[in-house]
Formats: sequence, structure tokens, C-alpha cells
Amino acid sequence: PIATTSVVVPDVSFVDDGVILFSASKNESLVPVAKEVAETSAIVFLRHGLRPNWKKGKSEMLLALIGPGSSQAIFDLYAEGQPHIDIEYGDGEVAVVVCFAYKHLGTKTAALGSFSPEIKYRVACTATTRKELARVWAASGVDAEVRLGLARSLLWSKLFYNACTWHPLSVAQLGQLHSEYMKVIRAIAKQQAWRIQDPLTDVQLLRKLKLPGVQAILARVRLTFIVRLLANECRFVFDLFQKGHYQKAIDYLQN
Repeated sequence: PIATTSVVVPDVSFVDDGVILFSASKNESLVPVAKEVAETSAIVFLRHGLRPNWKKGKSEMLLALIGPGSSQAIFDLYAEGQPHIDIEYGDGEVAVVVCFAYKHLGTKTAALGSFSPEIKYRVACTATTRKELARVWAASGVDAEVRLGLARSLLWSKLFYNACTWHPLSVAQLGQLHSEYMKVIRAIAKQQAWRIQDPLTDVQLLRKLKLPGVQAILARVRLTFIVRLLANECRFVFDLFQKGHYQKAIDYLQN
């Protein structure tokens, strides 16, 4: 029957992605806890008419096994090949994949908090694009500034993607970024007359082209990110950053 009273229908909202955090006091207890968390989550979703996608790369368990007993726990997980945890789901059983690094929205998150998988992934993605466009970087008929502009948009946007959220990197990780960063710069510089006559170090080459180093880029994106977070409360600082007055903005924040 048609209702005779008005009904207020709230806006429909949903969460496409979610993370559930859990821990255990001992490594040998982590798998049973993970199993219980997954099964409980599945029950809650099913009660609301939702079925999680438990396929690899969709819903996985990111486990950090550290301390006493971690080696044996990792060995037990790999005993049957691809690490997984079997859970009761609906009217059957599902194998939930266990991983130690998970890629989501273009970023790799490692279980132990290391940025090495992410840095390697950033470098690999950038290198692939750089090689595909090798003729562009070596095109002497194209102005160097145009090629550098292409490198900024097509390469360095990949290399430093989400870098504003990275914690301080190790010397080795910075070295990996620097090496890939300089490869396209070297390819472009080979077409310049001064490069043939006078071989330059990386530092000299960056100064010649008026380009920032890797650490300067990381510092800038981190500061810009912080300022964006404070933008609503400190519009003046945000405007300084937008106009490129980084030192004035830093001095203002420090005072």
C-alpha cells in the first residue's frame, strides 16, 4: 500500500575501502586473532547484505611478525605456499591471503613500516615510463625546458607520488630516488653543447639547470602538505607557499 505519511530518507553513504587494526601479545597468537577478526568482520558485513571480496589484491591480511617466535610463525605461514588464513564464511570456508606489503591507491604499505618496497615500486614505475619515452629525452630538436617540463609531469610525479607522507628515508633509499631522478636529467643534458665540453657532477648539473635535489623536493612537498593541513587556520602561510616564498613561510611558522 502507498504510505500516507511522509518519510525522511537520509543520504546514502558507503565506504569503499576500510582498514581494521588488531594486535596480539605473542606471535603464535596473531594468526588465531587474525582469523577471529576476519570472521567477525565477515559476519557483520553479511548481516548488512554485503559480501567482502576475499580475492588476492582485494581483501588481504597485512601481518607484522616481530620479536621472539617470529621466524617460526613466518615459516608456518609459508608451509603450504602462498600464506593464507582459512576462515568460516557464509556456508563455506574462504582462504584469506596474508601479505607483508600491500599496494593500495598506488602506494605500497609494508607490514613492518619499511619504505623500501614503496621506494623500489616508485623507481620501477618511473623507469618504465622513462624508457618508453627515451626518444623524447634525446630529441635535440625539442627545447630542454620543454623536455624538463615533460619529465616533471610524466616522471617525477610518479617518482615522488605521495612523498609528503613519507617518513625520513635512509641514505640507501635516497640514493635510489636520486639515481632515477638524475637519469633523465643526464639524458636531456647530453644534448646541450656545454655538457659535451665540460662534464659535470650531479650537483653541478642540477645547479646548471636550476633544478632542486631529491632532498629539497622531499622537504618542499612535506612542508606544503603541512601547510595545506593548516590552511584553514593559517591562510597567510598557505598563500606564501603558493607564491613560492618558502623561507618566509618557515620563518613565520617558527616565530
